[in-house]
Amino acid sequence: MDLLNLLAYSNQIKEFDIVKRYFDNNEFRFESNPTVSDSFDRRGVLYTLTGERQVKRFEDNLEVDFTSTEVSFRALAGGSSYRCMRIKEDASVKRGCIDLKASDEDAAFIKCCLHASMEHWFGGKSERGRCEDI
Repeated sequence: MDLLNLLAYSNQIKEFDIVKRYFDNNEFRFESNPTVSDSFDRRGVLYTLTGERQVKRFEDNLEVDFTSTEVSFRALAGGSSYRCMRIKEDASVKRGCIDLKASDEDAAFIKCCLHASMEHWFGGKSERGRCEDI
C-alpha cells in the first residue's frame, strides 16, 4: 500500500495535536487537511501518508495492518499496557473496553482511535492500565 488516508473527527483540538506530535516525533512525512464535519458536527481532518515505506513503517510502529477497508491489530506484543474505553455521543464512558499495547501515550491514543473506528464507537479514551483494573 503506497497511500494511507486516515480521517479523524473531534471537538478537541488537542486530539489533533496528539496525532501531529506522533507523526512529527516519529519523522513521518504526512499531510493534514481539514475536511467536512461529521454528523455530530465534530471537526474533520484527513491525514495522508504517502509512500510504501512510510505506510509500512507506520503499520510496524503501531503493530497494525491496513487494507483498503479495515485495520487489523497484531497480537499484543511489546510496549506498555493501555486500555481503550468506549466513549458515547454525550462524552460519557460506556461499557466497552479493549486492552492494547503501545510504545507511548500518543501511540496508545492513535491505536485506541483506530479500535473505536473499527468497533463503530463514537470515540475512545486511552489510558494506562488494563480493562480488568476498572
